[in-house]
Amino acid sequence: MDNIWTCSLMVCSLVLCPLMVPVRGHGRLLDPPSRSSLWRFGLSSAINYNDNQLSCGGFANQHLYHQGKCGVCGDPYQGPRDNEAGGRYAKGIISRRYVEGQLIDIVVEVTALHYGYFEFRICPNNNVSRPATLECLDQNLLVLSSGSTRYTEVTSTGRYVLEAQLPPGLTCSQCVFQWKWHTGNNFGFAPDGHNCRGCGPQEEFYGCADVTIIPRSTPVPDRQTTAQQTLRPVVNTSPTEIVTRPPLVTPAPTTPAPTQRPGGLPFMPGVTVRTSSTTTTTTTAKPTTTKMVMTSSLQPVSGCRAINLWAGNPILDKWCVTNCAQGNCPASACACS
Repeated sequence: MDNIWTCSLMVCSLVLCPLMVPVRGHGRLLDPPSRSSLWRFGLSSAINYNDNQLSCGGFANQHLYHQGKCGVCGDPYQGPRDNEAGGRYAKGIISRRYVEGQLIDIVVEVTALHYGYFEFRICPNNNVSRPATLECLDQNLLVLSSGSTRYTEVTSTGRYVLEAQLPPGLTCSQCVFQWKWHTGNNFGFAPDGHNCRGCGPQEEFYGCADVTIIPRSTPVPDRQTTAQQTLRPVVNTSPTEIVTRPPLVTPAPTTPAPTQRPGGLPFMPGVTVRTSSTTTTTTTAKPTTTKMVMTSSLQPVSGCRAINLWAGNPILDKWCVTNCAQGNCPASACACS
């Protein structure tokens, strides 16, 4: 079987990889905010416009040159480890406070679809100067509200709002929260030798956030960071829906993003896709099945322009004019008369 795996990689290296076309962006962890995405929420942190490309240096770097190895936060295995303790984006900023055993919200934004599945892990590290290890993260693979440890319904671009249960008894002054996206876009060989899409080595994306988990006896914090301002992304649900809602997916805009300041504009589309769930009761927990329901909130607008950090940029002014007309008009980036 090792020969089959090696052959699959050689085929990609010699035939497929030279034909691959770079794709702008892939996915990022927004809640809890990853170390590379803290700047999007106004915290003092180095800006990483490529926070949706933490993919181990790419497929070839991970699988052809380093036998599938990767930094635990998506950095290339050989470095630099910019998203690990001591790195450019890992400054020990606690972006979320949770309570022991809490059912927490997780938001992942997919900017280019590669299918596959999400997994979430947490490591009680308790030292912002010490990198978390894979062994520590693997001890706490989080269980989603569906009962599964994997979210496999990665079927479109947009924001995915999920829920996961924190392990009972786990508290920490600093935990490292890890998102892992094992994609399923490439063709490869399954263990039984047949070829299929999603089989064999795949590209992987990661994100790490620093969080605190306080004992249950401690007063319950509100849903915001201990920093000066809330980091909670805007989602199309009310607080009372948090415990019972199914995963929510918000599709990405079809209009191309501006060529300057890539990723700078927040993603808040006016068309939402909400999933209604039906679950079959069995003795073994299974992932929730979903049915997509489209709703629209498009409204006519005029005189739109970029504001705040993007004010005065004609390219972003045009972006606001085009996208606000389609209902994708973030108040923090665009204003219309």
